Amino acid sequence: MAWLRGLTICLVLLVTALPALAQGVIRDDETERYLRRLADPLLEAAGLRPEDLRLFILADPRLNAFVAGGQNLFLFTGLVEAAETPEQLAGVIAHEIGHIAGGHLTRMVRAGEQAGRQALIGALLGIAAAVAGAPQLGTAAIVGSQSLARQRMLTFTRAQEQAADQAAVTYLAAVGMSPRGLLEFMRILDTRVRGIAGRGAEFLRTHPLTRDRIRFLENRVAGAAPEEEGDPALAAEHRRVVAKLRGFLAPPQEVRRRYRGEDFASRYARAIALYRDLQFEASMALLDGLRVERPADPYLLELRAQFLFERGRIAEAEPLYREALRYRPDSALIRVAFARTLIEQEVPEKLPEARAALREAIRLDPLYAPAYRLLGVVAGRLGEAGESYLALTEWAVLRHNKRDAELYLRRAEERIGPDQRDRIRLEDLRRVVAELPEPRARRR
Repeated sequence: MAWLRGLTICLVLLVTALPALAQGVIRDDETERYLRRLADPLLEAAGLRPEDLRLFILADPRLNAFVAGGQNLFLFTGLVEAAETPEQLAGVIAHEIGHIAGGHLTRMVRAGEQAGRQALIGALLGIAAAVAGAPQLGTAAIVGSQSLARQRMLTFTRAQEQAADQAAVTYLAAVGMSPRGLLEFMRILDTRVRGIAGRGAEFLRTHPLTRDRIRFLENRVAGAAPEEEGDPALAAEHRRVVAKLRGFLAPPQEVRRRYRGEDFASRYARAIALYRDLQFEASMALLDGLRVERPADPYLLELRAQFLFERGRIAEAEPLYREALRYRPDSALIRVAFARTLIEQEVPEKLPEARAALREAIRLDPLYAPAYRLLGVVAGRLGEAGESYLALTEWAVLRHNKRDAELYLRRAEERIGPDQRDRIRLEDLRRVVAELPEPRARRR
């Protein structure tokens, strides 16, 4: 089934990023690191390599999570926010890893073939659209459609759900976590979510919840050793990440009502909400107070830099991003944001440093599309037309834009020199571009 393999490749290639905490797929270093802190040990317990899993955060208030297109885990912000403890969230992640390790995706693809080639293509491209900048289209195809392909691709059978629960309990035990968190979250779903009409029951529709599943988890919790206190630092990190998501995604007035306390997470959420409510000075004052307590916190530095950049105070943002990178040198996202400040100042002497930062960001995260676009801009300004068009070709591929990819590829072919590495890269890109689906004809 070469066409199916090609679609799977395209799905992986289509993974891209929007600006941090924008509608669609969220890219935020702090949030991703927290989720990885939960997921990576569970993946190792399942005999999977953490580096093979791609984790996506979808800005959607519904409570849902799913795996698709190979080892791709999608978490809705509504689910992350609903989890009251890291143990609950880890339980959901362990359950989804159970689907991957159990080979349930392969069986879903076989079932999807029965729905017909076009229906399956639609389901896969719906997932792709969600991560490539068309969240409304993608979400509709993934979780809103009532088509047979969607049911085949994203709905697990009760037997698979039970198997994933059993696997999750094993993985959680291997990393020293009780299954109590998963049980608690299932109870949240069973009681709270069913009462929210049209918002949040999606997880129950795609992951059938039965009394047998809850009874199984209750028995495992009852038979487990007395539970130790959870990690306070991990719990604080969970509260902080949830507060950040709410600060950016919920209405500012709602955030300020919910987070009235003086703990770190409350002030963090309020600082973001105040900024979104155009109260810049009040927001900066809160951030300054947090930085006094935690002067080496890279995400406080990053947040202040982001706010300054967005207010047009670009030169003031540069040293903050530079300092944040001292504490998080392996962050592709912060590195790209730093490069943007160098580029936007329009000082030619800063461009070589921006190019170096973008090259390193691409090495750290080869699927982060904005890095390629900015590298194309910088290389062009530096007179390196070959590198510029190669980078723009990569950007177009990740944006699933075959027309632009072909255009940039032709220009790259005309301009790259004899360097063997560039030639190899060019040939690789030519094969990838050929695999992209043809663009749809425009309606007249």
